[in-house]
Amino acid sequence: MKTHIAFCTAIMGCAALSAPALAACDHADALLAKAYPSSAAGSAGWKIEGDYARLISPEAVACKAWPAEPGLTLVAVPLVEADPAQPDDVRGDVEIIVADSATGKPLARRLEKGMADSDAYRFGDLSLDTARYDIGDGVRAFGVRTEQEASSRVDPTGEQALWLYTFKKGHIERILDGLVVSRRHGENNGDCQGTSSRIERTVSLGDAGPGGYRDLLVDQTETDEVTTKVGDDCKAIDSAGAGKHFVLHFGAGRYAPPPGLEADPNDPGHDLFSLIMMPPADAPAAGSSTIAVKPSFDCAKAVSDVEKAICGDSALAEADSAVAQSYRKLRLQLDAAAASELAADQKRFLETRDDAFGFGNGDPAESLLGLLTSRIKFLDRVRVAPPATLLGHWGNLTGDITVESSKDGTLDVAIDAADPVCARWVCSTGGTGKPAGDVLDIDIVDDGSRLTLSRTGQTLKIEAAGPQNRRGWTPGYCGYNGSVEGTYFPLAAPSR
Repeated sequence: MKTHIAFCTAIMGCAALSAPALAACDHADALLAKAYPSSAAGSAGWKIEGDYARLISPEAVACKAWPAEPGLTLVAVPLVEADPAQPDDVRGDVEIIVADSATGKPLARRLEKGMADSDAYRFGDLSLDTARYDIGDGVRAFGVRTEQEASSRVDPTGEQALWLYTFKKGHIERILDGLVVSRRHGENNGDCQGTSSRIERTVSLGDAGPGGYRDLLVDQTETDEVTTKVGDDCKAIDSAGAGKHFVLHFGAGRYAPPPGLEADPNDPGHDLFSLIMMPPADAPAAGSSTIAVKPSFDCAKAVSDVEKAICGDSALAEADSAVAQSYRKLRLQLDAAAASELAADQKRFLETRDDAFGFGNGDPAESLLGLLTSRIKFLDRVRVAPPATLLGHWGNLTGDITVESSKDGTLDVAIDAADPVCARWVCSTGGTGKPAGDVLDIDIVDDGSRLTLSRTGQTLKIEAAGPQNRRGWTPGYCGYNGSVEGTYFPLAAPSR
C-alpha cells in the first residue's frame, strides 16, 4: 500500500507531530522537512537546488511504516528535474530513506541515480513493498516497486519492477536490480485490431544458498491477446503461453540471473530486469559463450532499417548500448544548462545516425559501427570539471575547437567543422584575439566577419556575425549551409 504525502503549508508547523502520526505516515511531510531542510516549498512541491533544480511532488512520494521494524519508517522520494529543456527527456532520481519513526530523523539514505528518468519511457508511480522477504537469518529485505510506460495508443508498452534492499549497520544496500514482475507490450491499428502480450511474475523464497541467503523463486505466466473488430464491438481472444520458473541465487552482494537467462535483445519477454538502470552485463570469462547484449531500445518495437540492423548484429547492439550508457552517465554529471545542450546534441546524433545509415557505397553495418564508436569516444572525452578558462579543446557533433595562448596575451583559435552525414559542407577557420574575461572576439580576415566565443558554465558558445552592412551574408570559410555556431563541450586532449 502506498501512502501519499499531505503537503504542509508551514514546515515548522509540521515538525512537532506526534510519534504515532509519523509512524503511520499520516503527515510524512514533516519527515521530508527533516530530510531536505534547505528545500523551498511552493505550490507544486518542494524545490531543491543543486547541480540542477529538482522538484519533490508530494503526491509522488511513497511512505510506509516498516512492519518488521516498528520503530522505522520507509520513504521513497522521486527527485525530478524541475525545469527540463525537453519535455520528453526529463532527469530523475529516487532517494530511499530509512527514518526513525518517533523523531522523523533520517537514519540512512540511498540515492538511485536515473531511476526516475523519463525519455522514450515515462517514469510513473512507485510504491513500497514490505512483504516478508526473510532472505537470511535475521535479515529481512524491503522492496520498492517502480512503474514506467511508453505513452502510445497504438503501441502500449509498460512494466513494473521490484527492487530489494537491506538495512544493516546504518546502510541501505540494493540486493535486487529491478526484477520485472509485470510487463505488457502490444501493437494495434488505433481501431481495436492488434495483438498484445502480458507477462506476470511472482516471487517466493527458496532454500538457503551457499552464502546463507535464500534463493528467490520466480514463477512466470504469459498471456497473448488478439483483438479484432466485429461490427461496432472490439472482440478479444486470450491464449495462455507456457509457464516458466527461474531461480535467482545470491552472490557478490546481490541476486543475479542464472547463466543463459541474461537479457535477450531479440526477445524482451525473456528480460528479467528493468529497462531503467539496466546494470551492464559482466564481460564473459575466457572460453565462455558470448552474452547477448541489449541495445538501448526495445527490439520488439524496431521499425527503421537502422534499428533492425542494430538488433540483428551483436557488435552494433553492444555499441548502441555503450553510447546510451555513456550519454546517461555524462548527462548526470553536467549542470542543468550543459545537460540540456548535451541532450540536444545527442538528439542530433541520433538523427545523423539514421540519415547516414546506408549512405554511400560502403558496408552499412561497418559504417554504422564506426559512427557509434566515434560517438562513444566523444562522450568519454568530455570533461565534467573543466578549468574556468577559454583555453583547451572543445567539441560537439559537428566541430572541434582548439584555443591556445600566445606570449603576448592573445589567444589563438582554430575551428574545424563538417556536416556529419556526408560532409556536404566543411568549415575551417580561426583567428587571434585578446579575451575580455570569459569572452573572446576574433575577426575573420577572409570575409570580414566576426566570431564571438564565450564561456557559459561548463560549455563554450560560438556566435557568428557577418560584415557590417552586408545582407544575405554566408560564411566564406564554410560550404553551402555550413556553420560553426553552437555550443561546444570541453574535451580531454586527443590521444597521440
